[in-house]
Amino acid sequence: MDTLFVNAGIGLFKKFEEISFDDFDKLISINYKGVFFSIQKLLPLMDKGSNIIINTSWTHFRGLPTSSLYASSKAAISYLVKVLAIELAPYHIRVNAISPGYTSTNQFNETLVGQQRYEKMIHHVPASRFAQPEEIANAVFFLASDKASYINGQEIVVDGGLTAVHVE
Repeated sequence: MDTLFVNAGIGLFKKFEEISFDDFDKLISINYKGVFFSIQKLLPLMDKGSNIIINTSWTHFRGLPTSSLYASSKAAISYLVKVLAIELAPYHIRVNAISPGYTSTNQFNETLVGQQRYEKMIHHVPASRFAQPEEIANAVFFLASDKASYINGQEIVVDGGLTAVHVE
């Protein structure tokens, strides 16, 4: 295997004091343990010179109400990228991440969030829209390519400028 793209994750957005042990265990099991052990189990199949790309999230770059559990699970993955880049270097395996911003998918899109919420959300996105899945995939393809051969232990934020904006 020359590229592993790990895209495991669920969202849970609750106030900090409302998060239960079950909520915590479920989200951490999928968002962190799922990623961690998927990589560990598939590592023996990785070729020399291959790469691992992990999907994280923009949410751990900025404080966002109701995202304490979700964002901290993605921050853990972000740190894992840096550690694995070092630990897997002897195998010539690069490890990087992408952090998508708002992306139009079947589960989350402009229609499902509603017009009023959508307008409020894109107010903070300099690109003034949600990303298309292909735009996120392009970042993954780049990291998987030889053009990114010297990129290791990094996280590319693909968010239309969302994390660059000062929220008022």
